Amino acid sequence: MNYWPPVDGVQEMFDDPRHGSSEIVQRRLARSTVVKTLNHIGYHELEDDRRPAGASDRRALGVAGDDPAAVRTVADLIERIGYDTVRLDSLRAGRLLQPGGPVFGVALGRDEFTRALAARTDHRDRGTS
Repeated sequence: MNYWPPVDGVQEMFDDPRHGSSEIVQRRLARSTVVKTLNHIGYHELEDDRRPAGASDRRALGVAGDDPAAVRTVADLIERIGYDTVRLDSLRAGRLLQPGGPVFGVALGRDEFTRALAARTDHRDRGTS
């Protein structure tokens, strides 16, 4: 899921800049495990953009979660459907995959994807956005 006000309208439960949408869902489904992925690629691109493992133009997708086993399971699925994965270290880090994030709606290979996330993280660590 991906909360996006231009499409979904304003929903107050998601209108908290301190938390990403998946963090909010995780809090509401406290006994569940939430892994964030596929929200930064359009559904219409899933079929067209997939490539076999090792292809030079294979697109990367992020996978974020707090449960390493769940992240590994979801990352394996993403790899099987034709995408490289970049694992983020927490569900909180999954905010980088949301609208306005450095990889939202952008087709990048694994190295470019990783650099885009690192650049945004470096800016946040220095107090800039």
